[in-house]
Amino acid sequence: MRRSVIAVAAGAVVLAGCAAGPSGGSPTGTLDAGASERVAAACAGIVRELQSEVGDGDRVVSALEDIHAAVGDDLPDLRTRAEAAGAALDEDLATSPGARYEAATELVPLAEGLVAAGADGCADLASVAGVIVASEGPGPAAEAPELLADARDRWSDRAIDDYTIEVVIGPVEVFEGANLCGGDLMIVVVDGRPSSIVDRFGGCRIEPDEAGEAPVTVEDLFALVERHLDAVDLDVDYDPEFGVPRSVFARGPDGVVDLSVVSFTPGAGPATADAILAELAARRADWAAAGIDMYEMVVQVDCFCPEEYRGPFDVTVVDGAVVTATWKGEPIPDVAERRFFTVEDLFDTIEGHAYADEIDVEYAPEGYPTRIAVDPSRMTMDEELGIRILEFHATR
Repeated sequence: MRRSVIAVAAGAVVLAGCAAGPSGGSPTGTLDAGASERVAAACAGIVRELQSEVGDGDRVVSALEDIHAAVGDDLPDLRTRAEAAGAALDEDLATSPGARYEAATELVPLAEGLVAAGADGCADLASVAGVIVASEGPGPAAEAPELLADARDRWSDRAIDDYTIEVVIGPVEVFEGANLCGGDLMIVVVDGRPSSIVDRFGGCRIEPDEAGEAPVTVEDLFALVERHLDAVDLDVDYDPEFGVPRSVFARGPDGVVDLSVVSFTPGAGPATADAILAELAARRADWAAAGIDMYEMVVQVDCFCPEEYRGPFDVTVVDGAVVTATWKGEPIPDVAERRFFTVEDLFDTIEGHAYADEIDVEYAPEGYPTRIAVDPSRMTMDEELGIRILEFHATR
């Protein structure tokens, strides 16, 4: 870090300024040709960092040091302004809200003074910094804490412990170590804790302890916003009635977080989903009572996908594990990635789609599903899924 260099010289500059008498609003001298050229190059470097999404504050400070040295003791007011601009860069340009704005407020008078002293090449810096001051403001941190506190108060006043919430998270990679499937999560919260998490489109069931730091409750959403109060970009929309964050966009040192709350419903879940899950539990019990641990079945998948993913597939299962799986008589190379080749897989698929816009399931007397038809969202085309068990034979 080189940010202390200008500050170290501050005492000497102040003394020089006092010796020279009070400084006015413009420089007391002009730069020679060599100094003007060095200052112009430094100004151009600062402009590049201000205009970059990953602007490096250390490079700006280094450029300010060059300006500080070039203007010399004859222009103490400009040296003081260079110090002030460097002091405004305590936080990094790319990750701290308002850092560009705070630096720009000091860079405008510095650049204007340098132009007046003969460094015409600093005119672009004055212009760019002026635009930042006029358009950006001090950054999201100025009001974000107050808005967050107000939203939390509204949520607390409602005293809602049981609710269903659908959160679409992107990109899921931001939450390292979390198993989020596709990131379209339907979550049932009971007594403030997630009791069921499924991916609406992937048919994937997620255990609550697998979600890591991903936001799966309203309190998690508040905590996410709080963690990003210092993000360089932060945009949060809160529900005016419940206080729930309806969307969160943040860009900070850990990457980009972009999520939206598609739906929020007080209560423990839609009646349709409750009925699907209740019947599923009963059929799972029937299957366990049947005691079938070896079986063969023919599985047909109906989807908008290539033929090799539709089948029909001939599958042999022993003790819950796929022993053989073939298509047109040939072994299937990616059996581990197929989620429909055991009865347990089919049960999990039903649970994972319990909150779909449309789901219809038929079961055999032994409890295993014979047909599953799912439309995760009526508003989305070509993502419907159908699974049919064309043949089933218990082998023991």
